[in-house]
Amino acid sequence: MSHQAPHPEIAPLTRNPLKPPLYSQEPYFREALHDLRDLMGDHTIDTVLRYGLVVVKPDGRALGATSAVVDFYARHGFELADIRPVTFNRSVWRTMWVYQMTQASLDRLLVNDLVIDGEAWALLFRSTTEGGLPAAVRLSELKGPARMENQTEDCLRRAVGQPNRIFSLVHSADEPADFVRELGILFSQGTRRALATAMVSGTLSERGARLLREIRHSDERPRRTFDREASRKQVVGAIAQRLSDGDVPTAPRELLTRAVDDLEAGRVLRVPEFFAALLDAEVRLDSWDLAVAVSEAMEDDIPGASKVIDNFGATAWERP
Repeated sequence: MSHQAPHPEIAPLTRNPLKPPLYSQEPYFREALHDLRDLMGDHTIDTVLRYGLVVVKPDGRALGATSAVVDFYARHGFELADIRPVTFNRSVWRTMWVYQMTQASLDRLLVNDLVIDGEAWALLFRSTTEGGLPAAVRLSELKGPARMENQTEDCLRRAVGQPNRIFSLVHSADEPADFVRELGILFSQGTRRALATAMVSGTLSERGARLLREIRHSDERPRRTFDREASRKQVVGAIAQRLSDGDVPTAPRELLTRAVDDLEAGRVLRVPEFFAALLDAEVRLDSWDLAVAVSEAMEDDIPGASKVIDNFGATAWERP
């Protein structure tokens, strides 16, 4: 089997040696780079280095975090150039993070299916500072890691009130190469070309400005709240109600009874078995309540496992 040579234009977009051979074979990266090159010509690389993509994920949108994200980055030298709605489902988010989820437990995969599901906002930012790090790298550094114990007090995720690792609220492309790849994953050709046009113009359109005003108004009344105790009560109550009906088969009944005890005691759940029992017993639950209730009662990662591609961070770009 022959392997395609790395695309020559990917080298200036990454400091990770694993990305050129992998991304050069991906349809997402290749399609997006072609669209950018078609509209920007010889200015493609320089333009891409000045822009980055931040996604307010479905949990962040539901909690009303979008306005705070825009304002945070404005204070750090970024202007909003475009806003686009995107829809996440299990296929989209697993594609986005296919190289990172190699360390994730089955627990986290299943809970992510609940959390990263639905409407989100994609924010295209332009750096207003000259030189230095690429915009995507700075956006990622300012965002902070998903693990709260590794965050600085002044990072974006602290500013928007991230409640725990699973509900991380926002995502940003780590490097320019990831920015290009994610344009290919999230958007159709028509939308990619519209985003490229916005990158060339460098200013937010009237459509974008109007949409931002609507988002700010919506963010004043978030659709959801993160209240683990309230969600736990909803989950336990729904299970108790279903078990009281008397027609639940023995196996899921016993497993759900143990799971309720574990939730009440704060013990770690076996999420695949728990979710399967909920399905087998036909327990009706709000997916948000279920995700919140189990998000701190699960194993996040496979012990000893690692990501195929990790984020090298700003230090890799600061080295000569």
